[in-house]
Amino acid sequence: MAVNDVGTFPFTANSRAKTNLDTEGMVKFISEKETDRVLGVHIIGPNAGEMIAEAVLAIEYGASSEDIGRTSHAHPTLSEVFKEAAMATYSKVFSVVGSKRFLTLGYPLLKCLGGKSHREYQCLV
Repeated sequence: MAVNDVGTFPFTANSRAKTNLDTEGMVKFISEKETDRVLGVHIIGPNAGEMIAEAVLAIEYGASSEDIGRTSHAHPTLSEVFKEAAMATYSKVFSVVGSKRFLTLGYPLLKCLGGKSHREYQCLV
């Protein structure tokens, strides 16, 4: 099994999530080590159902995590967490992350799944 790059970013480090008092959760990217192609994205937190569409588009068209990291994400929005997680996949995170650390594990699935609630989604190839 090939080793993949994984990047995570918590909602606790996002100004819009703090303003909304909804900072639980994170976004996690899994990309192919050699090509940086996005293999999967996990989103647990506010507006997950709206952000997963960007992940589906990236996977469908073979985007890299750097492609997403270089794409404009307005400030202050929750979608910045999506961008920061993509950038963390190739070690380019700009925002300051608190003392919390997140365990990241990659594993392949073959479809997008809704989570147990409207706040959990995962999409992997």
